[in-house]
Amino acid sequence: MAKNLNFGNVVLCEHVIAGDRSKHTLINVFSGDVIVEELPNVLLFGFFAEFKPDTLQEIDILLNVFLEKEMIGQITGKVSPKKLEEVGTIVIPSFPVSVQKDTYLNVIASSDGYRDKEILKKKIFQQS
Repeated sequence: MAKNLNFGNVVLCEHVIAGDRSKHTLINVFSGDVIVEELPNVLLFGFFAEFKPDTLQEIDILLNVFLEKEMIGQITGKVSPKKLEEVGTIVIPSFPVSVQKDTYLNVIASSDGYRDKEILKKKIFQQS
């Protein structure tokens, strides 16, 4: 039976910068929907996720990024925990997304032996 992927904080922002001692700077965090002044538009996003492993074995995690039902990208991350309490981070510093109309940005995480899990869903729309 497939297990559940366990994520903590998952954040969409405009840019993520890695700092020292496992710290990250998240710039212009989207706390709710993504509201833009005009569409179509090319938006820059950064992505930060905390993964809570249930094993000490290295885990490959695939992040599939969608606009509505169209896959626009895939990122593979490896988490190699030293302790079970250790939280791993998956970071995409910055990536452009071409948005033509009001839509949804979704991120689905998957890994062998685990159920797929939607870890992020943000509505993107033009401000009226």
